[in-house]
Amino acid sequence: KTSLALAYGCIVSMAENSLYINFEEYSGFSFFTDDSPSGDLSDLLYFYRQNPSNVAKKLTALSCTYHNLNYIPPMQFSYDIKNMESEDLNHFIHAISETEQYKNIILDISDSLKDVPALLSVCDKIFMPSTKDAISQLKIDEFFKSISALYNSSIKDKTEIIIPPYADPC
Repeated sequence: KTSLALAYGCIVSMAENSLYINFEEYSGFSFFTDDSPSGDLSDLLYFYRQNPSNVAKKLTALSCTYHNLNYIPPMQFSYDIKNMESEDLNHFIHAISETEQYKNIILDISDSLKDVPALLSVCDKIFMPSTKDAISQLKIDEFFKSISALYNSSIKDKTEIIIPPYADPC
């Protein structure tokens, strides 16, 4: 999922300013970069809570670059993200969008967030990596069935299932 999000982000960032934000509890992001950032997503969230209207300044200060793609270094400790209400997270993403620094904001999310469907509902496009096996397909069907039952949303309509080619990591 992270590799897909980063690959997509790097491709779109060749044409338009793009920002990648990893909301996973354990990102594994150090695999991709050896930066020693001065701050991370926790710092940006803290700054946003203190001064929501001036998030652009801190966003610029904390953003790093991976190839052409700007990113906020993932948080070291997941406590901040696990306890953030979905409405606050949606406002946070909206505040970043309103800075108009980025044409694309790529969110790498996981179920460590309190209300994933609420966050997905603010997205224009959703890419969901999967495999072709029967269990994975059933999981996807169950996810969409649950979304439909609990939310009145267009999440399924905005979702594109991606079946990446198998690559042996060795």
